[in-house]
Amino acid sequence: DGQSIIALVTISTQGVDQGRGGDLIIKAPIIELNNTGVIYAQTFGTGSSGLVSLNATEAIRLSGQETIISSAAHGSGSAGGIQLQTRHLELTNGAEIQSTGSSEFVPPSWMEPVKLPVGVPHTGAAGKIQIDLTGTLHLSGRSEINTSTAGSGSAGDILIGSQQRPAKIQLTGASRILS
Repeated sequence: DGQSIIALVTISTQGVDQGRGGDLIIKAPIIELNNTGVIYAQTFGTGSSGLVSLNATEAIRLSGQETIISSAAHGSGSAGGIQLQTRHLELTNGAEIQSTGSSEFVPPSWMEPVKLPVGVPHTGAAGKIQIDLTGTLHLSGRSEINTSTAGSGSAGDILIGSQQRPAKIQLTGASRILS
């Protein structure tokens, strides 16, 4: 039907040891992730993870637990930011957008095992989440947008809206936005 859709996939980039993870950039009219669809950038060493940038002219939709857009640091490197540009952003049924600086790495069920570098301190900072939208942001069913850190690094900022006008934001069903 002419729409571009991404669903039920894992798209990732990562840095291990001193290397920096690459940027992950996706442009399409509609970007949709369902039922463990994952887009992430992460680092396990001293290098930073890459930027996750999604630009959808119509909508970005995430639905289901373990459906996630993520940027994470599991060492002393910093997490790259997450930039989303769209008209409408919708997260339902436990979907998440997150940037984390973590003191320990516990792989989610969808991830392949990773050999972590030895002796790297867990001091990485979370990246900034920037959501530029001209329409609505709707979170429902325990969905979440968050930045956090469990180590000594800083949690990132969360910026929502556009320069042209403020965003319309609706949170229902125990959903939340937190940093």
